[in-house]
Amino acid sequence: MEFKMSKQNKKRRYSKYRSHDELENESHNIHAIVDSVFKKSYNLENVGNFSLPDPKSIFTGSPWHIEELQALKIELNDVKSKLNNYCLSDWHQHTTQRNKAKDVEWRLRRQFDPEFVTQAWCKFHEIISKYPLVPLESISLTNNKFLSVHLCEAPGAFITCLNHWLKTNVPFVNWDWLAMTLNPYYEGNSNTDMISDDRFIVSTLKNWYFGEDYTGNLMSLKNLDGIIQKARSKGKVNLVTADGSVNCSSNPGEQEVTVVNLHFCEIVVAISILERNGNFLLKMFTIFESHSINLIYFLSCTFQRIHFYKPVTSKEGNSEMYVVCLGFKGPENISAYLPILRRFYEDNGSGTMFQRNHIPQNFIEQMISCAKLFKNYQAEVIKGNIAAYKCNNQDFSLTFKEKRILKLVADKYISEFPIARLHPDLQIVGNGRLKGNKKNHWIVEAPSESFSEKQKKQDMQPLDVILMYKNSLQPFHLNPQTFVLHTQNSSYESLIVAGKYYSRIQNSRFCTVQISRVFSLIFQFSDKERNSSINLPSDKNFSKFESEAQKIWTNPHQIIKFRFNQVWNNNQTIAIIIQTLANLLRGHDLVLLGFLLLSHFNVGLLHLLSHCFERVEITTDEEIGYSITFRSFIPKECILNEVQSLSNIAKVMEDGTTILSITPIPDLYGPELYPIVVKLNNWIAKYCVDSILSENSEAKRMLHQ
Repeated sequence: MEFKMSKQNKKRRYSKYRSHDELENESHNIHAIVDSVFKKSYNLENVGNFSLPDPKSIFTGSPWHIEELQALKIELNDVKSKLNNYCLSDWHQHTTQRNKAKDVEWRLRRQFDPEFVTQAWCKFHEIISKYPLVPLESISLTNNKFLSVHLCEAPGAFITCLNHWLKTNVPFVNWDWLAMTLNPYYEGNSNTDMISDDRFIVSTLKNWYFGEDYTGNLMSLKNLDGIIQKARSKGKVNLVTADGSVNCSSNPGEQEVTVVNLHFCEIVVAISILERNGNFLLKMFTIFESHSINLIYFLSCTFQRIHFYKPVTSKEGNSEMYVVCLGFKGPENISAYLPILRRFYEDNGSGTMFQRNHIPQNFIEQMISCAKLFKNYQAEVIKGNIAAYKCNNQDFSLTFKEKRILKLVADKYISEFPIARLHPDLQIVGNGRLKGNKKNHWIVEAPSESFSEKQKKQDMQPLDVILMYKNSLQPFHLNPQTFVLHTQNSSYESLIVAGKYYSRIQNSRFCTVQISRVFSLIFQFSDKERNSSINLPSDKNFSKFESEAQKIWTNPHQIIKFRFNQVWNNNQTIAIIIQTLANLLRGHDLVLLGFLLLSHFNVGLLHLLSHCFERVEITTDEEIGYSITFRSFIPKECILNEVQSLSNIAKVMEDGTTILSITPIPDLYGPELYPIVVKLNNWIAKYCVDSILSENSEAKRMLHQ
């Protein structure tokens, strides 16, 4: 019998025959690699005490460029372009395996079990351990009060990490916090623009501010004023973190240009709320463009020290780095500039903050050195990953040397950035509660296609993309089934929230990200085919349902008809509901057809109305989708008053504003209602896709090719 030796055993046997010098050299090489991972930083030297020019001179010049920086940009984009034809999911798996800090998160979870530990948690822990972001001297002068504000913070790992660091290092501190991010509960926000994971947010809602328009959009002037007022009502702000980005997947070569307006807004918020000697942490990417140089120069004039840092646990092949701004010089230093910054807040792209001659040459030279340093780090990693990808032929297993590096990096991380276990009672929400959340609407799968293939998809018509989803929706078939809800004996609590009107649902908490994309395509197709007969359910099926209901139902009933492939104005829906309820007698039934349960408003309205009936029956049907039948009306005064209150508020709404939610968000995530709504949305996605394809002659032709 022949025995084959594994590759790993061959490597171990081979190591026995190497000389002492060879083993010594390899060990030295490994430690040099590990050390290099921890040295990705650059300290800005404030030579000559940089100062701001006359306020009247800012935003008066044209964009300018630094040739050396533009050359670096071209070189980096040339390296990144070599990735265009790799399958994104395979490449993601490959680079994840090769990430030298890959084991850090796992080690922290196993040894210390931090609350909500993620890659972001690990990044912030090392930054706050390396730099004095918590201004202890200032805190001691204010009765140990410490207030932090976190911008673009979803899903919240910076906050849980800060809590862990404070409770284990300075437990005497009386800490409070406020956070703002794109609102995951506002259905007008796109999944591609925000983090969908709300496990931490839903349990800490009182600390989150989503703006005056409920969008959570930091780049709105109205929301700027709102976050300033909200922060000041809490006290003196000692720390601001800004971890925002903008989806650049369609044009990664221009990431810096795409995200610069967000950085501008984050900076304006920070300097508007920070106290003297407060600190600011800003995530940036490359610094090749004049807009970025201007922002950094502004920061260098308003803070005492500036450091650039690429965390060990930041994925090596991306452009991400953090600007650590220490020692805010005080609001009086920039008071003359704030009115001008406000004027350009919503459209920073219309001008350049500083002219080239406003910025000292010494500063420019440092920016070139800094940009070159981080560009070289990133390009070297990408080249190494490409070479390994070609050699491994998609074999993602690691060599003994690579595994050794992973262990040593994790060891060094724990040594360099000490961490102690925190008692569960001192966590904000608690790991048990976070892990117990079984909803998976935030999970996004890596695309099994290349960047080039993804680009081609953007030019496809909605119908073509809908065809691609047909097979993936097959598992969501439901046999005719009735779900029954009983809520008449339970209490009802209202929480009315108004905000910016949206015309199309972009995301939903009541389905997965993938199903939400399907609905987005359905709405796009319906908008495009508005003048055709594409109505879901169709008029024919409406008539058939009504005819059969007349024959079967002995109970008097009212029917309200909507469309699954149309988004109704919430204020208009309220008007229809209240008019119908006014004509409903005790014991009568109410039926909703085509009523889509994707939004908090619609699900909340279902929840509210259910308290005025004996029970609710939701029945799936291949022709009508599903019907929602409220059985036996019980006119409860308190519930009817709530509906009337909604109507009164809707009537005095400003243009562009609508009621977005009527029920506390956690109340809609209960174990009885939530799973039913998710099943129904899966079913309706399939129903709509099947209906569109069966009604469209071009789709039929493509299906049979």
